[in-house]
Amino acid sequence: MNVKARSFLKLNYLLIVVAVILLVTTFYFYSGKQSAQDDQSKLEEEVKSAEIRLIQAQKVADVAPLQQKLAELQSQLSSQTTYFPQQVPWPELGNNLVVSADKHSLQLLSLTPSIGTAKEKFDKREYPKSTFNLSIEGKLNDIDAFLYDLGRSPFPELRIDNLALTSAKDSDSWSAQLTLVILTQS
Repeated sequence: MNVKARSFLKLNYLLIVVAVILLVTTFYFYSGKQSAQDDQSKLEEEVKSAEIRLIQAQKVADVAPLQQKLAELQSQLSSQTTYFPQQVPWPELGNNLVVSADKHSLQLLSLTPSIGTAKEKFDKREYPKSTFNLSIEGKLNDIDAFLYDLGRSPFPELRIDNLALTSAKDSDSWSAQLTLVILTQS
């Protein structure tokens, strides 16, 4: 072969190699571009899906009406002034104390109402206060259970003041003196 033919063949081989390299490079970039387009398409679908879920969640948990309802209820509650009963439920309270003392094997020594009128301030208002002194005797665990029951009694307006416990010298008996307080409406 002559030099021209060899040179022509080398040039053809070189062109073929360059064409193959260009084809491979084009395929590589095209597939990369296709992969990026696929990723972008997936991301766009996820964004649309997230937007739909957000709209649904906002519809389900629309807070504005709930906040308005809460404000209305708070307004109603603040306008009500009936925190306490109109009068002391003495018969039910006395019965509750006797039953509870008996249930816990305690001896009810005395139940003495205080005489006179007293008032107590609560929530920027004054309310009549009824008090009476209670004295019981029994085992310390039974007194504790009695006081626990008293706290869970059906009289939410009842509170205990001035609790004093004294143990007997020669036995496991204890005595408790306390003041029960109930506020009522004026």
